[in-house]
Amino acid sequence: MLDSTRGYGHIIELEKLIGGREKEETIRLLKGKLESLGIPLTKKKVFDQKYAYYQDHRKEFL
Repeated sequence: MLDSTRGYGHIIELEKLIGGREKEETIRLLKGKLESLGIPLTKKKVFDQKYAYYQDHRKEFL
């Protein structure tokens, strides 16, 4: 799913339903898909900062 949220930016969410033993392989697969699209993986710290900013200012973006 691709989402564009004012004040937060573009977000792409990739999901795959798996069993427990497939976790690491699936993470590599999904990261590879992002890389093939030229989309860098956002560090959690940056993601959390942007989310906090969005939460604090979301009424301004409506």
